[in-house]
Amino acid sequence: MKLNYSLVNKLSDIHDEIEKTCIPFIKENSSELFSLSNLIAYLSLRNNDLSKIQSNLLQEGLASFHDIHPHVQYSIQKMLNNLNKKDIQKKYLLDTHLSNQINEERVKRLFGSKIPSIMVTLHSSMIDNPKIIKDLLYHGMSIARINCAHDSPQIWKKLVQHVRDAEKEIGRDEPQCKIHMELAGPKIRVKKIIEPEYTSAVDEKPYFKVVPGDYITIIKKNHALNSITDQTKVITINVTGALTNVRLKDSIYFHDGKIVGEICSITDDWVRIKILYTNKKMAKLREEHGINLPDSFVHFILSAITEEDLKNLPIIYDLSDSIGLSFVHFPRDLAKFRMHLDSLPQKKISVIAKIETKEAVQNLSKIIIEGLAFDSFGIMIARGDLAVELGLNQLAFIQEEILNLCRAAHTPIIWATGVLENQTKKGMPLRSEITDAYMGLRADCIMLNKGEFIIESVKTLNELIHMKQSKTSRLGNKTFIQYGF
Repeated sequence: MKLNYSLVNKLSDIHDEIEKTCIPFIKENSSELFSLSNLIAYLSLRNNDLSKIQSNLLQEGLASFHDIHPHVQYSIQKMLNNLNKKDIQKKYLLDTHLSNQINEERVKRLFGSKIPSIMVTLHSSMIDNPKIIKDLLYHGMSIARINCAHDSPQIWKKLVQHVRDAEKEIGRDEPQCKIHMELAGPKIRVKKIIEPEYTSAVDEKPYFKVVPGDYITIIKKNHALNSITDQTKVITINVTGALTNVRLKDSIYFHDGKIVGEICSITDDWVRIKILYTNKKMAKLREEHGINLPDSFVHFILSAITEEDLKNLPIIYDLSDSIGLSFVHFPRDLAKFRMHLDSLPQKKISVIAKIETKEAVQNLSKIIIEGLAFDSFGIMIARGDLAVELGLNQLAFIQEEILNLCRAAHTPIIWATGVLENQTKKGMPLRSEITDAYMGLRADCIMLNKGEFIIESVKTLNELIHMKQSKTSRLGNKTFIQYGF
């Protein structure tokens, strides 16, 4: 075999660079340090222009850089050895076997034995229809999610009890379905619609209609209503402090970007927004719809853990197997949360950091490193808020980067928000949704949101999981083996 000296030299340089970077982290034999070392190795690898080297590797029949995230140093050494460079003989403790073992143990600890897991968001309406929870369990739900931004501790307790009762009804001697509860965090929402419009008595929340060109005023203080004399739609929000840093021309998004506006006027008493875009000719803005201010440095004003979160934490801690920390911006948010957990009675509990802001993406490596200090830790790609914060075009790239970083750090990951959304709400999946859901199976867990047809979505997801694991698909009465019709 003719030796490719150019490729060997480039790989050797990368190998030596990574070696120097990781030396401080490979002295102790612990899974946390293995993951930390490998994450740093992966970040060091990404500092290089890999496109030409990648092409040369494929020509030599060697592994792709896209497949070595969980064991970077080991794989590069194997590449060099396979190219007949015999002077690199160091045996790294973190080989492919140990890497897989660490990842599998962490995933099982966090999500249970079913991989990938199906996480389903429960809703207060299920309290009056407990059969739906039994159906969800029967068709594949292995994690029940409760969003503590809504309802009350009494409702949360009833939902958890319904899950446990349903498990007994389907013949489980021990609880198997994990309970995941998310702290509300400083999510900005429409608190009150002033002078709402109604079209029927069945609407759950007050609303008014919005079209491009409309103006919406957010009042900071109640007396400000008296100073508004022109024609405008008026709302209040749950966290008026979020408006502290807003500037003229800043973007504002309502309801996961379905309504888009910009700040056009600011006073001490109110902020006015001009609506630029709506996803329909006439959109509805309801109470409790979420608000995003991606240009306004909200993370400098609002803590990731609110006073209401701290009040509810002991209840959530007692009920759940894992707790989701919303709006994590910096590693210090996790460090503070650990201090609050340490003040509670000792219990094995997992922590999941929701990645949903630009700041979280920019600090993701540090957030993961901080998370490795927990007994059990995972990352959720909260794609709804991320899409608004980053833009839809950026989201496709960023979610891949998050997956890669988590693989490098052997950190379990949840693919969340928007999965089979059309099927869940309207009963029929879009073609693009099926593709997205199948791509999401690369994660360790997929989250489905609430909707009238949630059972059908769980069935669809289970079928996709089965097809991927068996590598077969069915058409009529025939089975087509993947790649070998």
